Amino acid sequence: MSSLSEVGDDIHVITTENWRLNSGLVVGSSRALVIDTGAGPRQGREILEAVRTVTQLPLVVLNTHAHYDHYMGNAVFERAGVTEFWSHRDAAAAIGTHGDFQRSFVGVLEPEMGEGKGLGTRIVVPQRHLPGTGLRPALSRIDLGGRHVVVFSVGRAHTDNDIFAGVDEVLFAGDSDKKAKRSFISTLVGADDLHWQGIDGEGVGELLGVHVETVGVDRLRGRDVT
Repeated sequence: MSSLSEVGDDIHVITTENWRLNSGLVVGSSRALVIDTGAGPRQGREILEAVRTVTQLPLVVLNTHAHYDHYMGNAVFERAGVTEFWSHRDAAAAIGTHGDFQRSFVGVLEPEMGEGKGLGTRIVVPQRHLPGTGLRPALSRIDLGGRHVVVFSVGRAHTDNDIFAGVDEVLFAGDSDKKAKRSFISTLVGADDLHWQGIDGEGVGELLGVHVETVGVDRLRGRDVT
């Protein structure tokens, strides 16, 4: 069961039950960005099916950090034709090093992923990263055609490899959206280059975390898609 919520102009949140996950979808004129793919092929397919109720455009994937429930659905999207996967440089390294070990965390709800057997169970390591070594804050943009998603890192947050994605007045903050973490985010989102005024100012209309309990659900306009 998944649900689709529109939080901005062609900006959506896809909520799936396993791990109470929120994935992002930002649609441009030539392609669309999916933010976090779930913990394996079952959840990944749910997310992809929800995406395809909105758009048939080519897709780009961004993983907010290197925890299993954010990237283990990547292979589903790879099989669907995605070739461009983004993450923090250190997240990619962690996925490559620890991905097989993290299979042990998903075996109950994603048995195929847990065993590494079947279609869509390959560990797909993101190959696109922010500029620099990963040790300092960095910023880039993903061009979707007619709109850009700002992707950036600001140092240690939920992990040492978090990446954020902002478009219009919406900021996808991964697992780093907890109230205690907001102060360090505001040090960057107030920058002129992002055209935002800070987390609690008028610039950011939605601060979206990746798990259901961290989202202002009353502000989302949702519909079931499966």
